[in-house]
Amino acid sequence: MDFYSAILLSGATAYVLMTMAKRAYTTQYKKAKMADKLKSSFLANMSHEIRTPLNAIVGFSNLLADGTIKEEEREEYIAIINSSNETLLQLIDDILDVSMIEANQLKTNEEPFSVNELLKKLEMTYQPILAKKKKNTVRLKLNIPAENHIITSDPIRINQLMVNLLNNAIKFTEKGFIEIGFYLKNNTIRFFIKDTGIGIEQEHLEHLFDRFYKIEDDKSKLYRGTGIGLYLCKKIAEMLNGTISVTSEPGKGSEFIFSISAKNLVVKHTDESKKKLNLQASGFSIPDSTVLLIEDDLNSRIYFRKIMEELHLTILEAPDGPSGIKLFKENPDIALVLLDIRLPGISGFDVLKELKKINPNIPVIAQTAFAMAGDKEDCMAAGFKDYISKPVNRHKLIQLLQKYI
Repeated sequence: MDFYSAILLSGATAYVLMTMAKRAYTTQYKKAKMADKLKSSFLANMSHEIRTPLNAIVGFSNLLADGTIKEEEREEYIAIINSSNETLLQLIDDILDVSMIEANQLKTNEEPFSVNELLKKLEMTYQPILAKKKKNTVRLKLNIPAENHIITSDPIRINQLMVNLLNNAIKFTEKGFIEIGFYLKNNTIRFFIKDTGIGIEQEHLEHLFDRFYKIEDDKSKLYRGTGIGLYLCKKIAEMLNGTISVTSEPGKGSEFIFSISAKNLVVKHTDESKKKLNLQASGFSIPDSTVLLIEDDLNSRIYFRKIMEELHLTILEAPDGPSGIKLFKENPDIALVLLDIRLPGISGFDVLKELKKINPNIPVIAQTAFAMAGDKEDCMAAGFKDYISKPVNRHKLIQLLQKYI
């Protein structure tokens, strides 16, 4: 190769490299611009999503303080406040989980559980919600095998994923049906949620599970949301070594499929699940007992006290660790302890150690405002019998009391 040929070749090579670099830069610039746009949109949506339920909570709480409102209005306002509380809590949980995912701190906790029971509970929870929100224009259908399928995975994370998908289906479906269920295929459990909602345009499907991505095409109706729900679903699926996918057609509906390994699968015919559901439907039965509540927050103690009184349980209250330990020593008939983790002076973990010295077999339930991933595992490892996070759900608390008393 002569001198001039070498120069031409090197020039052509430089041109190719410059063209490739320019294209790469353009691609990265477009991605960065899109990410910035999505982030700005997310922050605007977040402000709206937080303020909307807060407006209802604050506004209707003020109206409840007015002594002139009618009884039927009072019941309506309380229902609105409760619904707004649930919306706000779900939003906060999603934000915290996304933050934990970004920091690689979100954990899973595997245990054997019934897939059938998980789906049945979802159906029981969402039947009244759907009837109220959609005025019976949308039916909820449950499609599961007759046999009880028991696998080892994280039921809390699976339930969280399914709740996100179910909430989406309800939001975007105005008539027809929503169907939830699962089936076994190639040693995988495949959960599905189908709906007859508005559907999704093909151009959006590619980005649907991206962080902060939110479809805003429909100008005739505002569909609330932050753009993190489906991103969270994808990350949970990946954490469980599973996959999630969607098929959709505009105007006809969508179907989401979430698949995980059927680890340690046991399939059996049993009536135990029916017995459990019948027990829940027939009401709670808790024997007369004494419960010790160690809680520094006065409003929380008032709330717990009210629930205990409804269940005809005797409640002993302590505002701090030392007085709680003293009450426990003086009352050997205490059947259960509700113990706050963060107490003035001495932590709940240290109080637990002292209680266990007195009675190693006493069931102690941790109740705390710390609800991050891993908190439950830390409590269980420390010796707590169970864990409930604040704000405490009345029905969950009653279930725990029934379970351990």
